[in-house]
Amino acid sequence: MELWNMGNKLIVLLFVVSGAYFMNDRPSRWLVFYFLVYIAINLSAQIIRNRYAALAVIWIGLAYILACSVYIDPYFMLLYPFSIFELASYDGHRQNGYYLLLLVPLWLISGPLLMLYILVAVLSMMNFLLISKSRDKAQKQEEQLDKIRHSQDQLRRKLHENEEFMRVSEYTYKLEERNRLSQEIHDG
Repeated sequence: MELWNMGNKLIVLLFVVSGAYFMNDRPSRWLVFYFLVYIAINLSAQIIRNRYAALAVIWIGLAYILACSVYIDPYFMLLYPFSIFELASYDGHRQNGYYLLLLVPLWLISGPLLMLYILVAVLSMMNFLLISKSRDKAQKQEEQLDKIRHSQDQLRRKLHENEEFMRVSEYTYKLEERNRLSQEIHDG
C-alpha cells in the first residue's frame, strides 16, 4: 500500500511543485527548501516503525501543509488529502471521521485551486478505498493460508503416526509369524 500511495503522492507533489514554481511571476528561492522539508517529513513517517511516533509525524506533516498553504503557496493544499488518508490507514475503525477533515481546507482555498483540491481529494479517497480493500483481501487470504498450513501440518503428523503404526504392525506380524514357525518346528 505504501508504495502505491507514495507513487500517487509523488505525482501530486510534482504537480504542486510545477504549479507553485512555474505559475508564480517571481517564485521564492525558499520554495525548494519548503518542498524538501515536506519530503523529509513524509519519508520520516515511512521510516519510523513505532506506530505512535509515525502518527505524530503525520500530524506534524498535516500542520506543515496547512501552514505552507496559508503562508507560502496555496498549491501545498493539494498534498493534504493524501496525508489525511495516510492517517486514516493507521486507524481502521474510525475512518469516517477523516472524511470530515477533508473539508477543513475548503475555507482556505478558492477559485480554480478549489476544483483541483476537490479532484485530488476524490482521487486520493478512491486510492485509499481501493488500497484498503486490497489490504483486507490480502489479509483474509493470509488467514486462509495460515489455516491451510495448520491443517496440512496436522495431516502430516497423522500421516507420520500412521506410517509408524504400519511399521509396528509389520514388525508385530513378523514376530507372530516367527513365533508360529518356531512353534511348528518345536512341536513337529
